[in-house]
Amino acid sequence: MALIGSHGIEKDSIKAVLVDLSGTIHVGNHEIPGAIDACIRLQKEPGIQVLFLTNTTKLSSFSLLQQLRTIGFGEDAVPDGSIMTSTGAAREILMKYDLK
Repeated sequence: MALIGSHGIEKDSIKAVLVDLSGTIHVGNHEIPGAIDACIRLQKEPGIQVLFLTNTTKLSSFSLLQQLRTIGFGEDAVPDGSIMTSTGAAREILMKYDLK
């Protein structure tokens, strides 16, 4: 049983990690030091889905991904399709429940 930190969380019980974008892995066009390496390590963890979240409504997930690529976050750190915006989440709910 591998424990994470001092909280006693069993590593095997973690199924997903949600990572906020702005201020967590980058600020503007600059990486938070160590964020790229941390994202790569997370992506390599077996059985853990990693999603990147943002509440911005100004940029699409594609635009955010392009910004991260420019900063230096490669496919191995932030894979295509792993960014969810608040607008995208709302759209998915509307479509899932056929709301108009």
